[in-house]
Amino acid sequence: MSSLATKCPSFFNLRRYPLAKMTCEKYEKAVNISNSIQPDWKMVGSSISIAQRRMDAFPRYLERAGITQDDLSRLNVVHVSGTKGKGSVCAFTESVLRSSGFKTGFLSSPHLIDLVERVRINGKPISQEQFADYFLEVYNKLWSLRRDDFDMPFFIFIVNILAFKIFLDEKVDVAVLEVGLGGTFDPTNIVRKPAVCGVTALHFDHQSILGDSIEEIAWNKAGIFKPGVPAFTIEQPIPGALSKLNQCAEEKGVKLQTVRMNTELEDVELGLEGGHQKTNASLAVRLSNGWAEQMGYGMLDRVKVTRGLQNVRWPGRCETVKVGDNLTFYLDAAHTAESLKLCLEWFKTKLQFEHEQNVKKVLVCTFTLERNDENFLRIFNNEVSFDHVILTTPILDSDNSFRHNDARTVVSMHIDRCHRNMAIWKELNNRSDVSVEEHIDGAISSLRNISDNAHICVLVTGSLYLVGGVLKLLEDITDSKQQCN
Repeated sequence: MSSLATKCPSFFNLRRYPLAKMTCEKYEKAVNISNSIQPDWKMVGSSISIAQRRMDAFPRYLERAGITQDDLSRLNVVHVSGTKGKGSVCAFTESVLRSSGFKTGFLSSPHLIDLVERVRINGKPISQEQFADYFLEVYNKLWSLRRDDFDMPFFIFIVNILAFKIFLDEKVDVAVLEVGLGGTFDPTNIVRKPAVCGVTALHFDHQSILGDSIEEIAWNKAGIFKPGVPAFTIEQPIPGALSKLNQCAEEKGVKLQTVRMNTELEDVELGLEGGHQKTNASLAVRLSNGWAEQMGYGMLDRVKVTRGLQNVRWPGRCETVKVGDNLTFYLDAAHTAESLKLCLEWFKTKLQFEHEQNVKKVLVCTFTLERNDENFLRIFNNEVSFDHVILTTPILDSDNSFRHNDARTVVSMHIDRCHRNMAIWKELNNRSDVSVEEHIDGAISSLRNISDNAHICVLVTGSLYLVGGVLKLLEDITDSKQQCN
């Protein structure tokens, strides 16, 4: 019986295609420096007092970089927090405003593949050379003005300073800022007067940092509300979240509006797949129009708004990548129980379009260290009958390359966790094959052992770092589609 590797040797012989080299030496230097900087505050301390002290220090670092509050006020910010969908809402909003003729800046975190993804101008990441020039300028200035070797901001703070500088130098009309974590103590919250604010769906996540109750989480997310600044949210899925948001808004003198599904979007084919994206798009349209109204432009042209919703691109979120005729990857960076359920609904919908008699369903997954693995594995087992399950780590290969600054953890901890999860899966399901691969490239290479008599449908989910790693492999392998004959 032949294998997929026989059918498509160039794809599975990963070592024939080493990871692409950075094309700019300055950029490589910038990345190396960024990897040496202390990671996010969430990795090294979680108390509110510690977070507050670090936020209190942030204005000092901004000043050293030559950025003032008056500068930030010129960015005309759309500020978005939430648990689920905030990246998609920001992507929709940026695309709508760009389609409406405005020059956009977009700050997101974390990145999927490349550090430059975090800062976009008019929907596109700036070049490696530009990023390196800006990064080294900001970093060197901060380093030269430090009081001692410990007087430097954390990684995510530097990224925010960098984004602000780029947006100011590029003279964007609007800056769309995705909150990295929480809201109250996120470095994006240094902006005192955004044009509009938005809060997406709230769920339980990062509880060790944001709190164990939905009210505590809502309080943190509502930290981006500013007096007199219009704010928008959706009908929250968990009781107590919306009432807490309304309470926080009232205390700050904010008019919070609840956005319901926009019926005009029912027949619009959105650029992002998944049934939940209609809700995200509805919030994005209201944020975009709210921003335009605040800026004195009035309501945006409906045709241009629709074009923006259709043309949006946000990799790694309900994304489909075909490799030849026999292999399809379905990638989604879902990493909470609720988002995994939505991901699986999307996956099942996609499977309905696979007409082959013999379709094998493969799950490739990993979880970051604070997740409830058993609960997640039960969701997978209950929703889809997988033929093969491959558990792996968020590390790309044995050289530990492609490691995000904010995902630096001990590899052995991830591997031990994979083996524990394999035991859990065997208790839940003794029908599907389950295996552990220590690195992402090994997980993808192991697909070669599956018969090519079937159409292999691979769901990659559970971690943004895993999805980014798989996308990087797909990107770096030379023209896989053409070579899989």
